[in-house]
Amino acid sequence: MGETKQHEYYFGNLPKTATEDDLRTFLKDYGEITGFEYRLAKCSYCPTKIAYVKFTEALAREKELYLKKQLFKEKRLFVASTKAEPFFTPLLSVVVRYLNEHIIEEDLYTHFEAVGDVECVQKPSQNYAYISFKDNASIKAAMEMKQTLKGIQPYIVEVRRKISMFLEHKKPVAYASLRDKCDRLDLVYDPAAEHETTLLVTNIPRNTEEDEVVEFLGRFGKIIDWEMQKSASCVMSNIGYVTYQQPKMARTAFLHGSLNFQGFAMEVYNRLLGYTSKNSAQTVIILRTNLTNDEIFETCSEHGRVEYIQRIDAVNYNTIVRLETKRAARDVSLLKRIAGESVTIRAYSAKRYITPTFAHRSTDTRDPPKRLRKESMLLHINEIEERKNMSLLPTALDTKYFNPNPQYYRNEVQVWNSGPKQGLIDFREYFKKYGTVINLRELKEHSSSPIGVVYLSFETKLEAKRVCKLNNSFMCSRRLVILMADRCIVHDPKLCVKVCDLTEEITDEDVYDRFSMIGDVKYVFRPMVEAAIVCMAKEKWQSRAKKVMCVGRFYVTISSLLSANNQQQGMTYDGSGVMQNSAATNPSMSPGGASGASWYGAVPNVPMGPTPMRPMGRMGPMGPMGGPIGFIGPMGPMGPMGPGPGSWIPSLMTGSMNRPAGPMSGGPMQLGGQEISPRMRGLMQTVEAQMMKCKNFKSLSMANQFNLVYDIVNQCITFPYFLSMNGDDKIRYLINGSNGFHQLSIFTLFTYPEQLQMLSIIEDYYRSTSDPGSLPPPAKESTRNETALTLPNTLVVLTQDKQEATVAEPAPMSIEQPTLDDNDIEDDDDIPPAPSPPPAPSFRSRSPTPSDDDVWICTPGSINGSAQKRLLDRFSAASALKKRAKTGGDPSASEKTVWPARPFVQVSNLPKKATKQYVGKLFSHYGKVEFVSEAKSLTPDSKTMILKFETMYQAYMALEQHLKTVLGRVIRVTFHQTRYKPSTDRVIGVTCNGPYSEVEIFDTFKSCGKITYMKTIGKPGNEVCVLDFEQKVSATAALKITYLHNGNRCKAVLFNAQQH
Repeated sequence: MGETKQHEYYFGNLPKTATEDDLRTFLKDYGEITGFEYRLAKCSYCPTKIAYVKFTEALAREKELYLKKQLFKEKRLFVASTKAEPFFTPLLSVVVRYLNEHIIEEDLYTHFEAVGDVECVQKPSQNYAYISFKDNASIKAAMEMKQTLKGIQPYIVEVRRKISMFLEHKKPVAYASLRDKCDRLDLVYDPAAEHETTLLVTNIPRNTEEDEVVEFLGRFGKIIDWEMQKSASCVMSNIGYVTYQQPKMARTAFLHGSLNFQGFAMEVYNRLLGYTSKNSAQTVIILRTNLTNDEIFETCSEHGRVEYIQRIDAVNYNTIVRLETKRAARDVSLLKRIAGESVTIRAYSAKRYITPTFAHRSTDTRDPPKRLRKESMLLHINEIEERKNMSLLPTALDTKYFNPNPQYYRNEVQVWNSGPKQGLIDFREYFKKYGTVINLRELKEHSSSPIGVVYLSFETKLEAKRVCKLNNSFMCSRRLVILMADRCIVHDPKLCVKVCDLTEEITDEDVYDRFSMIGDVKYVFRPMVEAAIVCMAKEKWQSRAKKVMCVGRFYVTISSLLSANNQQQGMTYDGSGVMQNSAATNPSMSPGGASGASWYGAVPNVPMGPTPMRPMGRMGPMGPMGGPIGFIGPMGPMGPMGPGPGSWIPSLMTGSMNRPAGPMSGGPMQLGGQEISPRMRGLMQTVEAQMMKCKNFKSLSMANQFNLVYDIVNQCITFPYFLSMNGDDKIRYLINGSNGFHQLSIFTLFTYPEQLQMLSIIEDYYRSTSDPGSLPPPAKESTRNETALTLPNTLVVLTQDKQEATVAEPAPMSIEQPTLDDNDIEDDDDIPPAPSPPPAPSFRSRSPTPSDDDVWICTPGSINGSAQKRLLDRFSAASALKKRAKTGGDPSASEKTVWPARPFVQVSNLPKKATKQYVGKLFSHYGKVEFVSEAKSLTPDSKTMILKFETMYQAYMALEQHLKTVLGRVIRVTFHQTRYKPSTDRVIGVTCNGPYSEVEIFDTFKSCGKITYMKTIGKPGNEVCVLDFEQKVSATAALKITYLHNGNRCKAVLFNAQQH
């Protein structure tokens, strides 16, 4: 075995496509091969792979040198014996950076042979390479090269320490385990370190690209977070905190030892593993030095192998160096200078390490040459960093940021100035190089506003931080403003000006171009149409920016952020320059619109930075937070709660409500420094008692609970017909976003049954404390045939997979039933999510869209014999066949089936109280209903009605009401005299304990997927609900559901509908 190890050789720079047979055939003339092993074949970071090959006899020196000049599959081999490991040294090597995949090793050989004999070229990654020369004189010439290489200007830097030419050693991990490393390096072992995922990385040169460091560390596993900052112990270095997805990945990186990268070595530390408190003869302390780890390593390596360097002391700035032997440590302790700098080195002891020390005073009046070179390099690095920071926004932590659902909206980034029609797919395509966009939500001042903010969710926090570096980049000709969602922009009053009197015709780019004529612009932040903040790069340009009078052909008003005008409007500034408002804002967290006052605050034309996002409503725990006292909205100019500091119930409510008989217990209640009336306190006690089992309600703070109930009460007061709506209509009205309801972000956190329960509790209490006859009748007593109310404004409905927002206008009838959206249904293997509140109904066109080859001919009177008739018949026939195929029917049979020529629709399972007028009004949205007749019902306690439409297309569109909840029952809508043929593998049967309810079963199982058929069979007490899903995967998911949304247990099994 020992003889075999002596003849083992390292072969580098092998192409990824090379096989073992290829290399064995190539080496057959050089000796008998007894062992072969490929490495790095699956490594995506390294563009080549290596091999360890064992020969029966040692290769002669001539053969080894000859092999180094040979090309194997168009790549020059690098061969070395594992017994004599070669290195890239600072005296003979350089690092070439900013390369790409098109530059191969042969290109580098040809390029650098002009300045000297090249011994070796190695490209560990696509973006950098090592060049080793045979003499030191070639180094200076290489550093001064200005020639381009395939159109790229290489950036050449020196190698800072000895770097092994082996991309991976025979033993890739230096230590077997954390305990092994602790025992060998005198570290204090902590079992909790086995589960640590965050590591400290030190000795990162200031001129190193951050993204390249992250890519290198990604070799050990997926990185979910990364943060780099300047080192406290060395001005030439940075440190970083890397967080891996799993502890195993962090352990692999920590056990690897020093990480050689681009000519230097990064040191990795686990915060739970500190150096021993025992004295060690193998360890020394370098007191208060500003040297880099590479300079310390190179000097100490001359006396012995360096095993460990610890540079994490940010208090005394001491450095721990552990060497292989005691003699080496003794020799190092005698050193007086390292890299031209005077140093003080002492033997290690824990007491000495933590004892405060003072900087060494040098008696030499001349600066060392290396220090002068460092100072010059540091000035150059600072200039580069300043240019990079030009694109970064100055931000601070936004303590008022609120995430409505951290499970779905995680690692969020806020993007301003994006296009009005850019959806999830557009952002996903634009940011695909930096991360995966997994979700999107948008907030606007109102639904038709051209200004809004888009919140993008990413898979990891690292991806979100990378995207923030794209600030001021262009997407669809728009300059984006990007920052983390939990950060707010710090507007420096010395650099920023406020631009007012803008219009929709003035774009952000117009503002940017106008002020760029004066000087460099860092950013233009425009949270509203009328005003924007422009930040100049230098103070001297701000004074000139104040003199701007026009942007294009439009007059604008320019003022400083510290002007008296802003102070009078309630604007204040803290020491950091963050713009503040005396009345904090509270945006609605719904995906649709929000009221303008609640979104942008009380002060007009004053940008607020990222709008605070805590759902505190108009009354937070520290007092009023929603808007000015004179807020003009649905509640009138006096505010929603009426005049007087102690009146929590407005005059309208106090005048129409009687206090409960008997004295109210306790004194006046206080919240946020204001008094709450006894009636409001009684309502809160009632809601708390009945919502005790609701976890979403209990998790809210007392102030948030009160604000939610308080705003719902305001809807009852300011909009009396709110009490006449059914539960679905109430929810739809609240989520519309234009009715003064400011607690939408909290209300949408509740499940659909919980929302209905809360509305019912509040309405019952409100009616019980009001004068009889003073309120409209409840939903069950109101006449549904009367003209329904029209909801104001529109609702912007955003879906995850849509490319643009869909503007859905509410129907003019409150009896319109909710429309299910398959995109809103999430599959879950164990427990299905609660259904979302029903979206606002939308109008649908009553006429088909003709194809390109059809001519639309408008003829007065009857459509018989016209082109419209032919188009309608063609469309209805094609749609009917498509629907028949989806529902599991036999295609061949469907082709032979003659669909009814007359547009008759059958509506079954209607409640007994449903009238012909109600059903006609319900279906009138789809077209003209010529007549409604009642037919014999096959379902007990229900009605069946037949409707005739004017056209077949209208009848087909009416099928959308199939399996919708109407007056507490799930109705079935089909073509008259047609039979449904269930599928064979997508049908399940559901039984449940407790009262049987089709509505509860449907609401629970619709979360698994689209249901195409529903039927109840069996006798009362033994009912079975048969459900047929559109997809087989939905039926599989439904079999795992064991509870309904109302809490009753249920059981779902596969059901053979053909046997019943």
